[in-house]
Amino acid sequence: MRCIGKGAESAVMFCGIMNLPPPPTKFTKFNNNLLQAARETCEESMAEAVHEAVEENEGGRDIAVAVDGSWQKRGFSSKNGVVTVTSVDTGKVIDVEILSKHCICPNKTKHLQNCKRNFVGYSGKMEVTAFFSELYLKNEDNNCSLELLMKCSNLEGADSLWNGGFGLLWLQCILYRLHMR
Repeated sequence: MRCIGKGAESAVMFCGIMNLPPPPTKFTKFNNNLLQAARETCEESMAEAVHEAVEENEGGRDIAVAVDGSWQKRGFSSKNGVVTVTSVDTGKVIDVEILSKHCICPNKTKHLQNCKRNFVGYSGKMEVTAFFSELYLKNEDNNCSLELLMKCSNLEGADSLWNGGFGLLWLQCILYRLHMR
């Protein structure tokens, strides 16, 4: 129920309406099982999407992609964001990266091992930073090079593409619509 923004009281009410036994009082174990299953399914699906993109490209490992990011809140003040890399040929997501500026550690100077903060900077730069620091390097490990088609809604981000020193095959600022099959 927490996945849809509801708490334990809503779970009890839902189970009562559905004539089910009441939910367990401790959800952590079940949430961890659900998280693990979701991660495994996601990774398998994205690996299959990469293979499909390579097959669509007649075995070539240069994959044309579209990169897009989104934030939890409107504007450039969000603490959480997500960046997706979608194959232009197949229209399927081949990678995703979740970024957070929020730190829940009790001592802000010494972070715990399970700290969720993995981004420092302003929210508008999350998209570019995630692509080059995480997603681009992951796909180099998979022996794929990415041809980038990027919607340049954030000009500061587009400028930092060139300042980052990353070797891109191609950069084209395009309109919002992409023709996906």
